[in-house]
Amino acid sequence: MLPMLVSTEGRPFMRALLVDSDGRCRSKLDQWIRPLGFDPATQAEDLETALKVLEKRDFDLVITALDLPGGSGMDVLQASRSKQIKTLVMSGHFETKIVTSILRVKGNEILEKPIEKSACQRAVKQLFGEDKTPRPDAEKSALLAPDESYQPMKPVALPAGPNEVVGRCEALQALMESLFKVAETDAEVLILGESGTGKELIARAVHVSSHRAHRPFVAVNAAAVPETLLESELFGHTRGAFTGAQSKRKGLIAAAEGGTLFLDEIGEMPMGQQAKLLRVLQEKRFTPVGSDQDIEADIRIVAATNANLLELVAEKKFRVDLYYRLNVFPLHLPPLRERGEDILLLADHFVGLANAKHRRSVTGIDDELRALLMDYHWPGNVRQLENAIDRLVIETMEGMMTLAHLPVDLRAQFHEPPQPDKKVEDEDSIDRLVRVLAKALRGETRVSSPSEEVLPDPHRYVLQAPLPPEGVEMKSLLQGLENRLIDQALERCGDNRNQAAQLLGLKRTTLVEKLRKR
Repeated sequence: MLPMLVSTEGRPFMRALLVDSDGRCRSKLDQWIRPLGFDPATQAEDLETALKVLEKRDFDLVITALDLPGGSGMDVLQASRSKQIKTLVMSGHFETKIVTSILRVKGNEILEKPIEKSACQRAVKQLFGEDKTPRPDAEKSALLAPDESYQPMKPVALPAGPNEVVGRCEALQALMESLFKVAETDAEVLILGESGTGKELIARAVHVSSHRAHRPFVAVNAAAVPETLLESELFGHTRGAFTGAQSKRKGLIAAAEGGTLFLDEIGEMPMGQQAKLLRVLQEKRFTPVGSDQDIEADIRIVAATNANLLELVAEKKFRVDLYYRLNVFPLHLPPLRERGEDILLLADHFVGLANAKHRRSVTGIDDELRALLMDYHWPGNVRQLENAIDRLVIETMEGMMTLAHLPVDLRAQFHEPPQPDKKVEDEDSIDRLVRVLAKALRGETRVSSPSEEVLPDPHRYVLQAPLPPEGVEMKSLLQGLENRLIDQALERCGDNRNQAAQLLGLKRTTLVEKLRKR
């Protein structure tokens, strides 16, 4: 099952692979096809990269040049055909037999270079059966009928405003099922989740999936507005209502009329404003600051928090009646660390966004870096992942993103030691073992860092013999101990590196690097 995006208009996004040695051409194609319902495209500059990407991922559309570094676009076409992916082949010099070979299969099209925007978009629409305009080369070959077997993928991720949240984990799909059910109603929704999980995107999803989608979506962070200004921000004020109120001002509730008001960090709202918000929920009316006239409020309120509201209720910091008014339909957004391979789906998605944003041509993420992303616990959740990928795309510029592109501060963040040379790496691993053994000698069987959990019970591995008079070569001794432990772990796990890394308390990427340097 493929991950799928949904636009703010509720349309599913599709995924495209663009293959051409010319980065400017790829960027233009990316810009041209996005209005047709495509996510920022994955890009490849040569045949080898394209085939690797096609092997690992699924796409709705492939656009490839005929002439590629390392081979022919016909090889890309063949790989796409085996996965039933619609394909456009570009060239400035098509031979008749090549045209025939391409067009004889339903779901393929050709584009002659130099390519114009209108021709590109028309060809894509024809492939997906959305354009009935005859092709310019209709006299040369019969117009390909739309592929009636094509079925757009079901949306299993979030409709999301300017950014999309991608995912296919069970928790996210369950959330979406609940979201679509409640979106049809006007019930209040309370979104619960850690900071950075995408609570505002979920709120937008509720909005765009409802009958209020054509009306405003207004977001306010209760923690970001000073307490003295929050009432005026929400309810508006009359002229002269307070010092500095030189003119009448409409509040955010009025601005959201007919639509949705999203209150983020609702647990930070002062008690005084909570009472006034409760009135809006109960009576659908509010009074601007300085006014004695009530105003009707036709809005839906969606709130979000990363706090435990029941604890705040117990501490007298949150009104119990407001809690039950808001908590009509809770949606629990899982943290990124619990979303499994959604981490990689999101990373690929953010690479596409960052390419477009920074005018880069990064083609993908290599396996070692992907393993590192999967190993990390992401305390900052999706926001942290997006920022990390954005930084990496800027550093990488073009081609495949690898561990070598990780800046020093990101290496520290991911607990991935720098790799300047073999000597430094060896000394680093020895130092870690020395610290563990030193703790064992002091009687400390518990270690503080995950990377130091090499010895679950350090006493079992401390040498029982006394230190010889001539001394020992500490580095060689400890390196030998490390190697023996790694070998035993691999043997016990049948050479499964993932399981061996877990047994040793190491990240998989760290274990792979140690094996590579032996």
